[in-house]
Amino acid sequence: TLPWVDSENIFLIGHSQGGAVVSSYDGPVKIRGRIILYGFCSDLWGNGMGDDEALLTFDSGEGFWFQKYPSHCRAFVLSRSNGIPIYEADSTSHDLVLVNWPLVRNYLAENLR
Repeated sequence: TLPWVDSENIFLIGHSQGGAVVSSYDGPVKIRGRIILYGFCSDLWGNGMGDDEALLTFDSGEGFWFQKYPSHCRAFVLSRSNGIPIYEADSTSHDLVLVNWPLVRNYLAENLR
């Protein structure tokens, strides 16, 4: 209802635990896409994420936290057939936001309606 919000282009972005919040969103507002930066993705399996939603996930598969708590992002993305990209981070650092922000910005620009 805010006049400055483009309701056709609402993206959710979260890092780490914020990524879990983004992956589990199943609210009344239709979103265009989700960006999960080293977050937990298993909630995506059952929340009804639409095939028309854009999704970008960042995961090296070797981060400190995910050695004990797998994120399941890679498995989810690879199980989908609609070309969802996963960015394979070169770093094992958990802080991927600043280094990879240009990729996020480009992804947003490419997926705007």
